[in-house]
Amino acid sequence: MRRSAFTLIELTLYITLAVVVLFGSSTMMSLIFEARTKDMVVNEVEQQGDAVLQIITQSIRNATAVNSPTPETSADTLVLDTLVGANNPTIFNLVSGTIFMKEGAAESVALTNSRVAAATLNFQNLAPIGTNDDLRVSFTVTYNSSSTRQVYQYGRNFYGSGALRQ
Repeated sequence: MRRSAFTLIELTLYITLAVVVLFGSSTMMSLIFEARTKDMVVNEVEQQGDAVLQIITQSIRNATAVNSPTPETSADTLVLDTLVGANNPTIFNLVSGTIFMKEGAAESVALTNSRVAAATLNFQNLAPIGTNDDLRVSFTVTYNSSSTRQVYQYGRNFYGSGALRQ
């Protein structure tokens, strides 16, 4: 009469196989979560940078005059006059890593949120003196994280231009 039971070798083999499968699964899940986090970080920077650039360039196109920077100069603040008197002046500037827009007497509105940090906001008026203003906009947006892990490190330089329609 023979009993059906596992031998020590069979038990060791099954345990080893289970450990290999679990280790492989956990490694794959870790890589999936890391890729998802990196994708979230990249999307946050890209979306906020693109949105800010679109708002600024659209405001330039709709402006009636550029007060600062003057032709052939650069500045870290953009001051525009618009057709709507209540929105004069419209000002774009960088304060403590956040890009702000202020229209007339209204409160400044943050164009970026706390998940990103903006830097090196620059407006360059490329137009020769006496011609319509043509502005180049540049700034850098980085993900705002205190973690040193590579997955949370991402930044991008944004460039755009706009000219008055008039």
